[in-house]
Amino acid sequence: MYQIIYDYSTKIWSIMMTPQGIYTLANDVVYDQFIALLNSIERNVSPDIPICVIPYDDRLEKVKREIDSRSNVTLFGNFSISLGALAAII
Repeated sequence: MYQIIYDYSTKIWSIMMTPQGIYTLANDVVYDQFIALLNSIERNVSPDIPICVIPYDDRLEKVKREIDSRSNVTLFGNFSISLGALAAII
């Protein structure tokens, strides 16, 4: 999340990144752990904190359904290669 600020006295634009948000890896293999993580964050941190899920690979059916059911959770977009595929190349 970004906040754009304009200082009228100096006529300078600033872009500030807010320090709140969580990124995590997930796929359907670790679905139960993913749900436990989301529930823990919701109860112990905030139910409104933004969470971005980076897909580990293409096995995302259950993960996508869960993301769709939560307003604060998004799937990382424009991910042309999965981390699993990248690991296989390296």
